Amino acid sequence: MRNPGLKRKVIALLFNSYDREVELFKIGVLQYARPTKDWAFIHCSQENVVEDLARTDGFFSGGIGEFGRPDLWSAAKKAVFPVINLYGGHGLRGLPTVGIDDREIGRMAARHLMEQGHKNFAFFGLKARGFSHGRWAGYFSELRKHGFRPYCFKSFKTYPDPRVTPVIYVEDEFSFAGWIKTLPKPCGIFCCDDIRAEWVSVECQNLSLRVPDDISILGVDDDEVHCISAVPHLSSVRLPVRQAGYEAAKTLDDIMESGCPEICPRVLFPPEKVVCRESTDLLAIENPQLVKALKFIRANAHTGKLSVPDVVAQTSYCRRILESKFREAFGRTIFHEIRRLQIEHSKKLLRETVNTMESIAEATGWGSASHFGVEFKKITGQSPGDYRKRMR
Repeated sequence: MRNPGLKRKVIALLFNSYDREVELFKIGVLQYARPTKDWAFIHCSQENVVEDLARTDGFFSGGIGEFGRPDLWSAAKKAVFPVINLYGGHGLRGLPTVGIDDREIGRMAARHLMEQGHKNFAFFGLKARGFSHGRWAGYFSELRKHGFRPYCFKSFKTYPDPRVTPVIYVEDEFSFAGWIKTLPKPCGIFCCDDIRAEWVSVECQNLSLRVPDDISILGVDDDEVHCISAVPHLSSVRLPVRQAGYEAAKTLDDIMESGCPEICPRVLFPPEKVVCRESTDLLAIENPQLVKALKFIRANAHTGKLSVPDVVAQTSYCRRILESKFREAFGRTIFHEIRRLQIEHSKKLLRETVNTMESIAEATGWGSASHFGVEFKKITGQSPGDYRKRMR
């Protein structure tokens, strides 16, 4: 029962748009607050975020929202109550910030498309949105490390209206469709979110381009409304949005309890994984022996019992030639590809199960929990326990 002597805290949820990602952010906030915190939530009107941030009547004890636009950022910095920004881009500073690492999203997208064997890459983003710039920066830098330079198209405006089914009409060669037609094929296109990925999918149909044979499409958010609506279904980078919402609420609670609103922590979660669907589920490399080797690795790496000789035995190449061609096509050895997929499977088990470190190490081929811990930290920069705690 609530102590009648304590004032209930009123928390403003300040979002200037509403979509599936915002819904998941709010779920994470509520998961932190219920049932231990005596907080009342006010879902502020999208049209009145600036006005609500300007309130000085003491009604709000704190606020959580997305302040990526300059006017929202400025209003949030002037607020008399502590507010937490759910990440509005790398260029903005001066507010406590919790969110997803946009640059790492871009790097993960680049790695996924390279793993499909692509040699041509493109990016479709938004001109004036911080998250789009961050994802482009990570995508560009990762591809440049491997000698690739992606083509880029950034839309100046909402095109088309995201509230309706995308129908794109081509008027000239300098349009969005004209850009797609000029791309070398096959090409992997990374889109800044799933809405833009669905636009690309529709435009490819208009242009009679095959997905994923001519164009592979990868979005962000793993929003099933957009991913499953598209034909074929869209691959997408899944984000730990609820975890970010939970951490944002915890950070706000710490600031309200300490009375130190000047504290400006900055916590960025890495993306979870690429959810691979039909829009990228085709190896773009032409060598059938490499395709066979890579498919065999993907099918068996999670068992923890796969070795390099097992992979070689699936092809007509000797080990030396397969290793050479594999490294040339994918930029890493067969062993490192097996290890990479073991790490990804380990991450999945850490995120989604309560299995012990010993059982995870055994299931993913590391042998012992101690060896698993050493190798996991060497590759990811954090211990398995820290990763589990952060992602759960």
